[in-house]
Amino acid sequence: MIRKLTMRPLERRDIAKLVTIVERVWDFSGDRDIRENHRLANVFLKACLVRQNFTQVALWNDEVVGVILAETKYLKKGRIGDFLRLGLAQLPLSFSHEGRQSLRLLKKNREIDKRLLTNFNQREYSGEVVLLVVDPAYQNLGIGRQLLASVADHWKIVPVSHYYLFADTACNYQFYKLMGLMEERKLQVKFDQQFKLTFFLYTGELNN
Repeated sequence: MIRKLTMRPLERRDIAKLVTIVERVWDFSGDRDIRENHRLANVFLKACLVRQNFTQVALWNDEVVGVILAETKYLKKGRIGDFLRLGLAQLPLSFSHEGRQSLRLLKKNREIDKRLLTNFNQREYSGEVVLLVVDPAYQNLGIGRQLLASVADHWKIVPVSHYYLFADTACNYQFYKLMGLMEERKLQVKFDQQFKLTFFLYTGELNN
């Protein structure tokens, strides 16, 4: 069988598969049980969906294997339904101690993003890659490159000339350097005595 990569906008039926991919890529497991791990990935993905106004899903032989979510800052998102789904996803986590810890972790990640943007000239950067994930079983096949190219093609039309994204050492952050993005800032954060991550702010420029 000839393997074929195709792409299309995200559909609601893709969400469950994408939650599983987010789990695999970020490995939220730690000391949490499987259900809490899945719920955290669900909240993380839906928090990203709230912020986007462009989506593209990668399919390998018609199986969902990755997604990119992007935001053009000056375009309306109209994501009321996504806000409702985010609230419903957060609800089960609020009923347990571990779940509340998970929600605080996500909140801390957003605060770290804001720290990276402190004194950063955001007015020049009208695009943001909110999320880019590819199933680990399908990495190193050029899928992430194609997803990023799909956003670049979109932004050349919109247009957007400068964009940014956040990454950390829990994912394949070096991919962005290979794609020509510039590492603007980094911040190492210690979560406890044994667990620490380095967070990055990358920027990119498009020739429209």
